Amino acid sequence: SGLKKKLDDDEWDALGYFLAVHPRQYVEWTMKDGDNRYHFIELLFSSHYYVFCVGIDEDDPDKICHVSAMEYERGDVPSSKEVIKAGLDDIVDLYEEKN
Repeated sequence: SGLKKKLDDDEWDALGYFLAVHPRQYVEWTMKDGDNRYHFIELLFSSHYYVFCVGIDEDDPDKICHVSAMEYERGDVPSSKEVIKAGLDDIVDLYEEKN
């Protein structure tokens, strides 16, 4: 994997679960930072709001170099930088709560 931070087993399981449940998608946006382009998707799942982020290295656009997600309160969307720094703890918590 091209991810800069290797995901542990819990993070892989939670990520697979989160992507498989097809949460409702709302706003999408992108941000360029250095050599990376980050794509953000606002999601609603089980009455929880999340922003999911995938980063792609513009020199090698076939490889994902970053993934993170952050839960937030309705109407209080976090900044793009906060989401990038968030890691996957919020969806690991969701996965553990549902399984």
